[in-house]
Amino acid sequence: VDKFLNDQKIQKELGVSKKWQPTNSEVYNAYNKYTAYNTTYFVTSLLDKGLKVLVMNGDQDYITNFGGTETWVLSLKGADTYGEKLRGVPAVPVKFGGVELGKMRALVYNNQARLALIEVTNSGHIIPYYKPSEVQQGFNAYLSGALWKRALLQMP
Repeated sequence: VDKFLNDQKIQKELGVSKKWQPTNSEVYNAYNKYTAYNTTYFVTSLLDKGLKVLVMNGDQDYITNFGGTETWVLSLKGADTYGEKLRGVPAVPVKFGGVELGKMRALVYNNQARLALIEVTNSGHIIPYYKPSEVQQGFNAYLSGALWKRALLQMP
């Protein structure tokens, strides 16, 4: 790849003049400060204030796998034991337009905080690429609060 991308003819076709390099520590270090950091404090702060939180993750996501996301969400603890209580809620199928978006656990807490965790079936890291319509409808249901009504209707 290095030889190909540093070929003058290829660079001319691509309209680039800089030498190709597979990694650049300056760019990496500048970008990395915005990537992996612990957001637990911010999420529990939202819930402690009675706000709503939606976490969606593709079941085929190899960057941020659902198992890790689920473990994180089910361990959330702030003014309430958010994760522990959500753990007691069964995951139910959630569909939009007759098409399954995935499986969802959702709960409304005593302070009116709302937490929903959706495992989007047959989806990778960027879930709107895989199910654009269903993700949009799910997000709209989150914004309107209908996501929690839908979850309550489907609970056994």
